[in-house]
Amino acid sequence: MPYKGKEEIVDNLALQIVSPVRWHESMKYLETKGVDMAVELGPQTVLRNLMKRNVPGIPAFSFDNEDDILLLERKLSNTENKAGEGSGNGLKFLKMCLATAVSTKNTNWNEEEYAKGVVEPYRRIQKIKEEMESNSYEPSFEQIKEAAEMLKHIFRTKGVDLKEQRERFETISKETGFESLFEM
Repeated sequence: MPYKGKEEIVDNLALQIVSPVRWHESMKYLETKGVDMAVELGPQTVLRNLMKRNVPGIPAFSFDNEDDILLLERKLSNTENKAGEGSGNGLKFLKMCLATAVSTKNTNWNEEEYAKGVVEPYRRIQKIKEEMESNSYEPSFEQIKEAAEMLKHIFRTKGVDLKEQRERFETISKETGFESLFEM
């Protein structure tokens, strides 16, 4: 069961060392709570395989397996994924990109460069967001990647230094969970 509060952490960690692992019960608990996907971040595929044996209804992927990564990317880029299904952070990601683009200081006063390198990419992100909202869909992984690239383009055009770019992307990724998009 999830910890009820921070005061239980020390005692529960100590109990975990000397108590049997109740993997099957833990996975069944996750299933009853509506978990619809599992991703193993550690090396190899042991937990993924245990997950598949104990709760075959929940697809499991391992980041240590290239085939799994491709399958996961396909699953996450499904454009038919309706809002409310899955993580639900795609629209939040787009909104944060737009807010960040607007709130970042500009040091480029060339109007033509600004129109092409800031206004156009901003409008592309805005268009994706509006389409998703009007159709009640979450953006696809490809659309999220496109928005990230547009924000990078806006930063370059505005003359934002790499340190500030990293900080702003880190803020967005912490809030939305899209960390892999921001290799600088």
